Amino acid sequence: MLGQHITAIKVKPYLNIDASVPHGTWHGRVYRPGNFLSKTVQIIPHFTYVIQDWVKHVSLP
Repeated sequence: MLGQHITAIKVKPYLNIDASVPHGTWHGRVYRPGNFLSKTVQIIPHFTYVIQDWVKHVSLP
C-alpha cells in the first residue's frame, strides 16, 4: 500500500538460556540442574548490538 513495506517481528525482552524449559520457579519445577541453575543472566553488550543490527536488518526493505 502506497509503496510501504511492513515487517512483523517478535522480540522478547529476555534471553532464555535453555529455551526448552522456562525458569523453574516460574512454572513450579524448582529442582532442575543446569549450568546456570535456572538463573536469569545479563546479556553481554556486544550480543545486544547483534540483536539491534538484526532488528534493523529485517525492518529495512
